[in-house]
Amino acid sequence: MDLRFTRRRISFSKELNELDRLALDFSAILRRQRVHHVFVAGYVAILFGRSRVSEDIDVLTEEITATRFGTLWNGLTRRFECQNASTPETAFRDYLDDGLALRFSPPGQAIPNVEVKFGRTDTHKWSLREPVEVVVNRRRLAIGPMELQIAYKVWLGSDKDNEDARHLFRLFEERLRRAELIRALRALKVPLEKAGEVLGWP
Repeated sequence: MDLRFTRRRISFSKELNELDRLALDFSAILRRQRVHHVFVAGYVAILFGRSRVSEDIDVLTEEITATRFGTLWNGLTRRFECQNASTPETAFRDYLDDGLALRFSPPGQAIPNVEVKFGRTDTHKWSLREPVEVVVNRRRLAIGPMELQIAYKVWLGSDKDNEDARHLFRLFEERLRRAELIRALRALKVPLEKAGEVLGWP
């Protein structure tokens, strides 16, 4: 994978898969509505070439008002359908404002889907505060900082998550800020010894 780096931007070309197209289309609507957001978790590894199946794409957004969400809902539901709410009022009150995620998918298609929630935890806010822009095939989306993505996957700890972490670590090893990776691991209370075993990192 031929990655080109500038300050807080990664550019590359690839053959887009179904998840990529869904993520880019969804991000374009959020951008048009000026809703600050980042893609996180498993999709980040898939975006950068990890070959595995996933049913959802995780997106964190800034907290917005019910009024702004109503406008966003109108934009999203022109292209996607919400799987767990039928009105913007219910979606906001019973899901987003209550700390739960909304799921959006192309019409008539349950999977894959985009899982959207407000970024409220300290690590969510970290991701939103330090986004990395990704330009793929001249289209844009934003992801959380790579160090935090890797640490989060090690924290989850399943075989799939560990492989995601190793994939990203090997791909970005020379570009990672080691102090930030350690900070992320400590924020998630991941022992450095465990991270070392998963990542092959002394």
